[in-house]
Amino acid sequence: MSELYTIQRYLQFEDLKKLGLHHFDSWASTFGKMVTAMELSPEGNGYRVKTRFSKFHNLPELMTQVKQFADIQTADMLNLPIPEVEHKKILTKPTPEQKEILESLSERAELIRNKEVEATADNMLKITNDGKKLALDQRLIDEMFPDNPNSKVNACVDNIYNIWEKIKENKSTQLVFSDMSTQKGNDEFNIYDDIKKKLIARGIPEKEIAFIHSAGN
Repeated sequence: MSELYTIQRYLQFEDLKKLGLHHFDSWASTFGKMVTAMELSPEGNGYRVKTRFSKFHNLPELMTQVKQFADIQTADMLNLPIPEVEHKKILTKPTPEQKEILESLSERAELIRNKEVEATADNMLKITNDGKKLALDQRLIDEMFPDNPNSKVNACVDNIYNIWEKIKENKSTQLVFSDMSTQKGNDEFNIYDDIKKKLIARGIPEKEIAFIHSAGN
């Protein structure tokens, strides 16, 4: 919602000024609503009550303003051809190591809330990042942790290989996305190289596997 306000400030500041909505607080109180709800804590081991600016009201009036500079096209209006998609969720269970580290994240978060640690030493952003690493693969926390055969990464490898087996005659392409633990060009452990190594060991030719970072343009 704050992004929408920023766009309006760029493109129709004088109009907002005439309406007395050029300050964010006045704009927010006119078009937004604070909602209090339970949400998962950043460290991932419990819930907390959080109040967020998360709902619009006076929406017709807001859209009248926005449409003065924005040409809004929805998917129904464009009627573009799109392929069918099959969604498939694969669930994995946490390892004992992951459970133990999750407890430590909770303890770190409690110290931060109680202001018992300097923000430069530890903060919620660091905890959230460590939690994302932990959820992807415990070896991103410490390379010495075992490679759990039932991890997300190994479940991904199984899935990629099984699809490759079905489509290799057609030479079809798979795209695999991970926004963490990309290839670094050194000996440091990363998920990209780990997946590639395991796929090659399964029998997929190395020349059929490419990282987007290798593209020249």
